[in-house]
Amino acid sequence: MEGGFTTEEFLEKNKSFLQTVADVLSIAMMLEAQAMDLYMRYADKSAEAKTKEIFFGLAEEEKIHLKHLGELLNHKV
Repeated sequence: MEGGFTTEEFLEKNKSFLQTVADVLSIAMMLEAQAMDLYMRYADKSAEAKTKEIFFGLAEEEKIHLKHLGELLNHKV
């Protein structure tokens, strides 16, 4: 799972933050933002153009995920 936790560890540590739909979507957005940041940092550090391209592409996918989660959050809340 993104963030370095197993799914079980993450759920146990964050149980109190996962009580509502808005809570779940907010946590999901946080994880997507962290993943996007990680991929951007890896892209910036990469020396090879193809590697940069792959990491920037992954970051763009995370940005799309964030957009969709934000739309869900606005719709559900």
